[in-house]
Amino acid sequence: MKRAVYFISIVMLSLIFTGCSRNSIVKENTNTSSTFINSEKTNSQGQDPQSTKEETAITGNITWKAQYEPIGMFAVKMVLSQSTDQGKTWTIVTSSDQEGSTIPGGAESFTFTDANTGWIVTNTPAEGKVGAYKSIDGGKSWFDLNLPVPDELQSSNIKAVLPYFLNTDICVMMTTQTDESPESSKSLFYVSIDGGVEWSPIFNQSEGTDKSLHWSKDENNNYSFFIGKEKWEFTGSQWLRNSK
Repeated sequence: MKRAVYFISIVMLSLIFTGCSRNSIVKENTNTSSTFINSEKTNSQGQDPQSTKEETAITGNITWKAQYEPIGMFAVKMVLSQSTDQGKTWTIVTSSDQEGSTIPGGAESFTFTDANTGWIVTNTPAEGKVGAYKSIDGGKSWFDLNLPVPDELQSSNIKAVLPYFLNTDICVMMTTQTDESPESSKSLFYVSIDGGVEWSPIFNQSEGTDKSLHWSKDENNNYSFFIGKEKWEFTGSQWLRNSK
């Protein structure tokens, strides 16, 4: 009898570890303090870029989930849900196929920074346009940030990266130009010093300061941001945080 129980236990543990290994968990933000300024993010997607994708974000006691289903060229169906019991049950907040939905077309990634404030960036090509959107009602509705674009980039396709909060007030939104090589593109990012309400464009500056925030660009075109002794680096695909 004991041998049978022991054997069953081994089989169950093996199944659990096998299931865990199938999920690819990526923490996109390293600043996950108790205030959850930058939410913990995970995503799961097959190798096919046209396959469905699922992302989750955690802010406080709320787990958010976005499911993306490609339905055409740069067209995506997005379903946003939330859970307050660690994912046991889910409630749909909104869906892009609902009548009157304000989820932007081509939604690519999302996050929430508190129970009310959410962000979406898109992957839809549009010259002189930054696809960045915000919600202030818990994801029920979304509005375009309408970020200003310099005249020199009015004919460029610009892709935004989700905003990254250095503290509760100062946040940065990086961008890339998808129709230019890294060597020829001119840098553009946005800085907010009021928690993401107002945004200022920083165009083609290798170094600068805005109140307590300082930034500089290295020989690899990577930007570093400084507040006091704290340092953050954006490598082009992720944020890294360390102390000076």
